[in-house]
Amino acid sequence: MKSTKKFAACLFLVFCLAATVSIDIPQLNLVSTVQAASKVKISKTKASLEKGSTLQLKISGTKKKVQWSTSSSKIATVNSKGKVTAKKAGTATITAKVDGKKYRCKITVTTPAISKKTLKLTVKDTYTLKMTGTKKSVKWSSSKSSVASVNAKGKVTAKKAGTATITAKVGGKKYTCKVTVVKKPAFASGYQKLNQYITKYGSLNANGNKFISASDYVEGMDITWGIEYDSKKKQYHFIMSTEYYYGDFAISMYVNAADLQYVRPNCLVVIGDGLGAFMSEAQIVPAKYNGKSNVAFTIKDTSGGISSAQVNQLSNASLQMAFVGWEGYLLRTKVGISMKDLGFTSFSI
Repeated sequence: MKSTKKFAACLFLVFCLAATVSIDIPQLNLVSTVQAASKVKISKTKASLEKGSTLQLKISGTKKKVQWSTSSSKIATVNSKGKVTAKKAGTATITAKVDGKKYRCKITVTTPAISKKTLKLTVKDTYTLKMTGTKKSVKWSSSKSSVASVNAKGKVTAKKAGTATITAKVGGKKYTCKVTVVKKPAFASGYQKLNQYITKYGSLNANGNKFISASDYVEGMDITWGIEYDSKKKQYHFIMSTEYYYGDFAISMYVNAADLQYVRPNCLVVIGDGLGAFMSEAQIVPAKYNGKSNVAFTIKDTSGGISSAQVNQLSNASLQMAFVGWEGYLLRTKVGISMKDLGFTSFSI
């Protein structure tokens, strides 16, 4: 009996110890910890660089070896550590190869440049210069602000006749534009009146330019004179065309109000009955052309055996007829000015 009680007491003690051990000792075999793998990625998938600048690319999420390469070493190179160097304008793809997988970055290389390297302005005119191929801040300056000044946004203002150099400083580098300032032409008011008249009363042609014209029937010829203002080129196009039983004649002459040193009229003549045709060109000085003396025309194209003498005779006759019409039918009658007001100071009817 005593031995039975003793056994029961021992068994009870064993159960108590077992319970204590199950509470105090963790069940290491029942729980496993899984470490999440880090995601491998490239630091940039696209970037824009200026020529000569660098960019450090990196691969995160792995300690394995990275192999770097470029699709075009002429545009952008990359070294073994992922450092990219921009070489010239264009695009290149930088590739990082890790454990058989590829990670890419598209590189766009730009070359900083000033919008104009030379600029010609008339006194009081303005023009805004720009820096392209860069997003860096630009510091503008003028070598002679009394001739041409420039503000913080690159706007150039012509002050007086002369030359000045406008400089754009970007990231330690300098980009320049030579500005030449000229006085307003002596005949600016005449062209201003002509421009105002054409703008107000002119018709719109297929080129999107305004023009004025007048027609008449003279000695068996239907003649039309016209003056067009080309707003894009900022020049005037003087035109005359005729229809005559003997043939068709046309004169074309472009005039730039800011440059009256030379004018080059072109003549096109088609002689009736298939006898021939020619194109000719002359160079005249507006201030010296009087509308009566002949000028030397050169043949640009010809057919039908027309001689040089005939070309010059017909070209001069057409040119003189054109000047008379521009003066009498358009400028004096409609605008209230003359060819002299446009710089042809020796011309007289």
